[in-house]
Amino acid sequence: MDAQCHQALLQNPMARAHALLLPQSRNVSKMTVIGDRQRFGLSVLERGFNIVHSDADAYWIKDPWPVLSHGDDIVAERIWGKPLSVVRAWGAAICTGWYFVRSTPAAIAVARATRDEIAKKRARQPNWQASDQYCLNVALHKRFALRWDGNQTMPPASSMATKYVDQQPSRGTATTEKGTVRVAMLAHAIIPRACPVLSATELTSVERARPGERLHGKAHWWRVLLQNAVVLHCFPPGDTPQPTEKRFIFMGHPKHTQAEVAFAKRQNLWRLRENWFQLITNRSRDTTPGILGSGFLAMCRSS
Repeated sequence: MDAQCHQALLQNPMARAHALLLPQSRNVSKMTVIGDRQRFGLSVLERGFNIVHSDADAYWIKDPWPVLSHGDDIVAERIWGKPLSVVRAWGAAICTGWYFVRSTPAAIAVARATRDEIAKKRARQPNWQASDQYCLNVALHKRFALRWDGNQTMPPASSMATKYVDQQPSRGTATTEKGTVRVAMLAHAIIPRACPVLSATELTSVERARPGERLHGKAHWWRVLLQNAVVLHCFPPGDTPQPTEKRFIFMGHPKHTQAEVAFAKRQNLWRLRENWFQLITNRSRDTTPGILGSGFLAMCRSS
């Protein structure tokens, strides 16, 4: 299916210059997927392409180009979780569920350092899934001494204004052996990770609200996010592993996936038909030319 997609892109004059097909990794598993996606992204960067890494649960609701067009080398969403050492130093950390990297020698040096740190972590702890989020943040903080403009730290998540109103990014500079890297940490309101979880009544009030009508509580903040956010990367309730599960619950585990699907459906963000998996399975077996476009459209439903 990758080869079919590549050929389809090559036939499109507008997409041809942006089409790149890399060899597929043959040993992808739940334990290696984090390192594999970093190696894949690095391979794309090394061939002169910029990349946007976007998790499958990151829902694009606007064109992200306006937040990527300010000349920054790395643009990322923020999170207040892990790694804690970086959050304490910066006020927040980069979430690798959605970030942009420009193909420059210095940014490639950061990507290589992240890849190498993941490999070291896997060698030390082969039974744990290495975190690219941890490795990227620690590399920028400790190895490349990222300093935020004005030596300002980012505000905590305790303020509703910080979470849902402020739209200004934080910018800083890291220094590598290949030059400097400008990093932009987007405001949480632009790509939110902590989203209000609405009841059916609250969702209905958002959908039926007239322009200018006042909403309250979670309905108000959800409408604000829908108006201002570029990507919704909401952390779903119900997927946090119990203490006894932490060794066995990995990214991509059914517990995570089911919680994400349930949240997307509950918040009216689900855009796939109920039989989407069967459709894509059938399409992947079909060698009819041009099947990709119609297959994708068949999977999606109108919003």
